[in-house]
Amino acid sequence: MLKQIFSIFILLFNTSSVSALNETVLDKINRAEVFMSIKDLPASLDPTKVAFMEHFLLLQAFQQTLIRMSESGRIVSDLARSWQISKDGKVITLNLDPHATFHNNKKVSSSDVVYSFSRHVWPESKSVVSGYLKLHVVGADRVKSGETIEGVKVIDEHTVQFHLKKPYSPFLYILTIPGFTIIPAGAEEDNIIGSGPYIIDYKNNDKIVFKKNNLYPHSSNALKKIVVQSQPDYTKAISDLKSGNINLYIGISPKMITNKTIDNELDLQLSETLIISHLYFNPRKSISKNAEFRSDLSSVFSGLADEALKTNKYFNKLNTFVPYGLMQTGYYRRDRKNVTIKEFKRKWGRFLKNYKVVIFEEAMPSEFINSAKGLLSSVKGHLDIVKREHLVKTLIDKNYDLVGGRYVGNFPDPDGYLNVINSHENVHMGGFDTTEILDTLSKYKNNLDANFRLKMYSVELEKFESKNLIIPLFLMKVPILRSRSLVFPDTTFRYQGEFWKSYWN
Repeated sequence: MLKQIFSIFILLFNTSSVSALNETVLDKINRAEVFMSIKDLPASLDPTKVAFMEHFLLLQAFQQTLIRMSESGRIVSDLARSWQISKDGKVITLNLDPHATFHNNKKVSSSDVVYSFSRHVWPESKSVVSGYLKLHVVGADRVKSGETIEGVKVIDEHTVQFHLKKPYSPFLYILTIPGFTIIPAGAEEDNIIGSGPYIIDYKNNDKIVFKKNNLYPHSSNALKKIVVQSQPDYTKAISDLKSGNINLYIGISPKMITNKTIDNELDLQLSETLIISHLYFNPRKSISKNAEFRSDLSSVFSGLADEALKTNKYFNKLNTFVPYGLMQTGYYRRDRKNVTIKEFKRKWGRFLKNYKVVIFEEAMPSEFINSAKGLLSSVKGHLDIVKREHLVKTLIDKNYDLVGGRYVGNFPDPDGYLNVINSHENVHMGGFDTTEILDTLSKYKNNLDANFRLKMYSVELEKFESKNLIIPLFLMKVPILRSRSLVFPDTTFRYQGEFWKSYWN
């Protein structure tokens, strides 16, 4: 209450602050509206078809998961009021909020939960998170189209159970993944709705309008309307921000942000994330088969990354595959080999003609890209930048010697990062076989002693990383450019950075 009174006092009496605000922004403050842009809108808001970080944020505005991650990283209620785990760790029982209601006024039931999860594992599904269900839930790997998962059971109208093949302590984290939102049983792509804090009022290829759901019980969401629009042109987005036509841009390219970009009415927020950005070898090709070469190139590129970060604030350095805070501290203590560029070129330069490095756009600092490109061109190699829309084809074709890209951990556990290198998946980074390391980790995956599990993961992942099939490089920060008077909730767990909780200060 005191904060509100103080804000009103400032608004009434600090006329210089008021005059600095664009009239368009003031109008939006008065109407409790926010206009935001992202690079592109998803073709579908079907949870089984959403694949990119910014698009998952849209799902969170109008749909709910059973449980969710709070801004402090704790697992808290969403559609499920409470949950219990059996003594053997293989059965999770969740009790739904009996008052939870879809936007069509239908109550959320256990049948809706079973339907929503089953759709992810139907043979025709394009879900990027289905593997977690197939790996852990009884029967999820043998579901026919239209059928339900054997291990997701209706107990009564508001109680649902997940039966796991083996105990798996991070399974609750999996249930927080935004792809596992709940939709009404029988809903299909053209009539997807949810039960979340906002209702889709309008949608086309370029714009989505969310209006406040006054029946949503969990939050006094401050905004009455949120308009999300597609804007791939960063220059236009910055112009729109300065004019007050939009108030928030998520995922803007760091190279577009200069001191001139940010004036008195704009603020740059660097959101700490769990997004890794590494390089992955294809040892089936050329000199990348040589372990000593991989070790030396890893050393050189790691040195280039250190230099890049002296002038780039949008990334942190990583020396391990798994980012900080998810493993025991011993895992992060690494001695690094130091190989100079001169030594590397003398030793390996003659083998690098036509050596091809592919990096996806916006995945790494431009300073690093330029240095790496200079090194490769000096030995007649190549570095190509690939646009996001060509990501899947590039990874499937494997026409590279070394590939780099960003990856968002699906949940805060080392298992949340293994999919990016899983050679059994159709789409993954690198051209190396991960059967051995995944089989080894599976021995400890289901151990109920969390400390022992992470200890053994640390030991085995460190052994695997010593083969230098991966060059760990960066932990990425997400630049969020916004009107200075708009408060955007920040969190380490990027998927839980719920933009709908923004408010005007």
